[in-house]
Amino acid sequence: MKMAELDSYRQLLTPYLALVDRVDTYTAGIEKKLAPGIFCKKGCDDCCLAISLFAVEALNIAKGFATLSECTQKQVLQKAGKEGQGCPLLMNHACLVYEF
Repeated sequence: MKMAELDSYRQLLTPYLALVDRVDTYTAGIEKKLAPGIFCKKGCDDCCLAISLFAVEALNIAKGFATLSECTQKQVLQKAGKEGQGCPLLMNHACLVYEF
C-alpha cells in the first residue's frame, strides 16, 4: 500500500490514534512512578517476539512501513517469510516503525 492510499484511511485511524495518545499519557505516568523497576529500553525486544495485531494497528504500522526505504522494505519482507524470527520490523533489536 502506498502512503496516499493509507492517508485515505486517516478517518479510520483518528479514534485509534486518540486512544494511543491517551494510553501513552497514562503509561508515561506509570513509568515515571515505577522507573527503577522498568527495564525496557531500546535493545530490549522480548515483547516483539510473539506478535498479534488488531486490524487498525496493522493499518497504522503499514503507514510506517511505507516510510521505509525500498531496500529496508525488501529486508523486512524477506524476514517476514521466515518462521520463528519474531516481528519482521525488528532490526538490530529496535523497531523500525516504533513511532507508528
